[in-house]
Amino acid sequence: MSFTELLLIVLYTALFSYFILRLRFFKKFSINPRFIAIIFIVKIIAGMTYGYIYQKYYEGGDTWQYFKSSGTIVALLKKNEFGAFFRMLFGFNTRPPAESIRIYAFKVDYWNDMSAYFFVRFHALASLLSFRHYYVHVIFYNFLSLIGMLYLFRFFYEWMSDKKWMIIIVMFFFPSILFWSSGMHKDGF
Repeated sequence: MSFTELLLIVLYTALFSYFILRLRFFKKFSINPRFIAIIFIVKIIAGMTYGYIYQKYYEGGDTWQYFKSSGTIVALLKKNEFGAFFRMLFGFNTRPPAESIRIYAFKVDYWNDMSAYFFVRFHALASLLSFRHYYVHVIFYNFLSLIGMLYLFRFFYEWMSDKKWMIIIVMFFFPSILFWSSGMHKDGF
């Protein structure tokens, strides 16, 4: 991990934690925002552990393949191919690909799988703020997935308010749920 990546991890974690502590949005979930920030940091650690395990022991798996495939899209910016960049990022996945982006679409894995290509697009978009650092993307991903999990918590809490801490422990700290909802793949979203 480079110094730049480490610096970005610290900065974005601090920024999103600040949002969690200050925005009124995070006060509506019947959980103290400080505790939500702790949950967020634990999810980041779990997500980075997930990425490390998959890189070290499984040759990257899908999570790293999505990231690598997004490099083809990001490279279009360096080539001043802005139209192709926006079509690859926000356009439709047609079969066969449109003539104007066909050469690029064939270089990107998962072009024909909409749910997987969503993650390629996510990585390409996140790369604009992360300078192509995978572990920084983990922070963005976990911030977004945390919001969804908080809404799910709120749903259960409305039905079982007397079991608040049990719901929190199961939803946010149960090892398999924490691991699979923090790693960058489709389950978190």
